[in-house]
Amino acid sequence: MLMISTSRQCKKMNSEEMNFDDLTQREPIDDSHPEPSEDEPIYELLPTDDVEIDDRTRARGVALQVLYEVDMSNHPLNQIVKERFDSVDLSDEQRNFIEKIVIGVRKHFSKIDISLTKYAPEWPIDQIAVIDRNIVRIAIWEFAISGITPLRVAINESVELAKMFGSESSPRFVNGVLGSVAEHIDEINDIIN
Repeated sequence: MLMISTSRQCKKMNSEEMNFDDLTQREPIDDSHPEPSEDEPIYELLPTDDVEIDDRTRARGVALQVLYEVDMSNHPLNQIVKERFDSVDLSDEQRNFIEKIVIGVRKHFSKIDISLTKYAPEWPIDQIAVIDRNIVRIAIWEFAISGITPLRVAINESVELAKMFGSESSPRFVNGVLGSVAEHIDEINDIIN
């Protein structure tokens, strides 16, 4: 499994250190993603085979990687999921959970973003880091839309993902955004349904 980390100086890794393609090495199909400015972090992938995490957290991490790539490229979703499944050793239960998350988030993508814009207006969706944005989307889908994860568990899992995959400030940011959104679960359900 790989971890996305942030830094201004990316460490180059050889292919033996990586389990699958480095997302940051791929050229986007369109020009809509300009080079990061000096203030923006550069994302790189780091191996996490030695990090102990439970099965569902690991599945969320893979789902996050899929959603990150979807956000950053025009690659077909099915192709991205297949590549992740082929490159990471996952149980059938983990694969099913990943598919539920990815399909659920993608199905409600625009409505989740509308909810974020309405109930967390101090954080414009297009200004949130791609990793953080997708961590928040997963959590909102889990606790507000599908209801498969209790609110506190979804927030805690999101903070853990932010610690593993995001920047130094990501855990606090994700917690703050989800705290604002959590106060409006019923309204979010009304937007979605």
